[in-house]
Amino acid sequence: MKYFNIIIPLIFLSACLPMKVPEKSGAGNPMLILLLGGRPPAITDLTAVGVSGSRVRLNWTSVGGFAYDVRHSTLPITDDAGCEAANVFATTMAPAAPGNAQMLRVKKLQPNSLHYFCVRAVSGTAVGPWQSIVSATTLVPGTLISEFVVGGSGSLSCTAGLAWAPDGNLLVVSQGDRRIIKYDGTTGELIGDLITPGAPDGSSTYWGIRIGPNGHLYADGGGAGKVFEFDATSGAFIQIFIPGTASSAAYSQFGADGNYYRGEYFIGIVRYDGTTGTSLGTFSSGGGFSGPAGLVLGPDGQWYAFMNSPAPSIVRYDGTTGAYITDFGAAQLTGPNQSNGRDMIFGPNDHLFVSDYFGHKVEEFDAENGISIGTFAQIPLNIGPGSNVSEGLVFDEDGNLFAGHGCNMSPNDRVFKFVGP
Repeated sequence: MKYFNIIIPLIFLSACLPMKVPEKSGAGNPMLILLLGGRPPAITDLTAVGVSGSRVRLNWTSVGGFAYDVRHSTLPITDDAGCEAANVFATTMAPAAPGNAQMLRVKKLQPNSLHYFCVRAVSGTAVGPWQSIVSATTLVPGTLISEFVVGGSGSLSCTAGLAWAPDGNLLVVSQGDRRIIKYDGTTGELIGDLITPGAPDGSSTYWGIRIGPNGHLYADGGGAGKVFEFDATSGAFIQIFIPGTASSAAYSQFGADGNYYRGEYFIGIVRYDGTTGTSLGTFSSGGGFSGPAGLVLGPDGQWYAFMNSPAPSIVRYDGTTGAYITDFGAAQLTGPNQSNGRDMIFGPNDHLFVSDYFGHKVEEFDAENGISIGTFAQIPLNIGPGSNVSEGLVFDEDGNLFAGHGCNMSPNDRVFKFVGP
């Protein structure tokens, strides 16, 4: 009986464990650690850095295939009890392999304030120790971080649309010489031309650009009313996705239904089949406005269009029917420096950001109620005459804002990086 009392647990244990036991006493193997009566190992190298107005990036070395318990507080944390009392930051992040880098962006924090964090590994009811307690301060929104693409880099001429390439690098339209240039997405260093000078039809000038659901690059042809489709990696021309129309168009976007929506001057928002480029007719033209420039789909599923006629305004349309809902922003977008609005984008705080071309700035709105939050970012005015914000606006994964500099310094135009909201 003694023999069987010993051998049965050993057989059961061997069935539960992997055939190949990792070195270092099973480090990184949750099943082995827990079966041997251990607890998840400690995270000893946690760091935190504020990367935008509302985001902090946490980094540590993975201790294995465990889930993670992340805690956050605006009150000082000095010990384990403080970690236990802090707020849980819900995350479903996949654990990296043991010894590999693990990164988490904690979002929707209060700007310009100090935040405390703890992280531990967990597996079911078994928890690791709170070994690392760190803190970081979020940044001041709208603060200029850097001249990300410096003047003269790539001979950038008339900055227009911006977009993130699938490889994480920044694509910038050089409107003055009909190029699309690629810059390193981390450093802003020049990589080279993705699209060489001259549009495929020999005449169009690129304006807005975006990456489609199929991973291809789509470029609006401005006054020619065309849309060009390219391979986003090689820059190879694929086709004229939408042929020339009677109306020029600067900015377009794919909708939630997979179709392609364009703001066409003096017509309204026109919808096209997202696969074939076939026109499906005018989607929206209500409210007495015409001449849409910027166009963006909001987090609420509604379409927002910047209208320059009869007066600068932001107009909201029903995302399903195209019916006019309301308009706002005229008071902030007119005056001594009346806006010639171009690009619009929703930020990580769900607010709407609008490039104010003649005002040399980016305006922020609470789109839900149309209330102006005020000027979010100001283009430096000491770099040359007419330092305009051009059409391009994009946010990066850290939530920071990139804004193009207009045509007044060609071929030395720039892209600026600002602390995000």
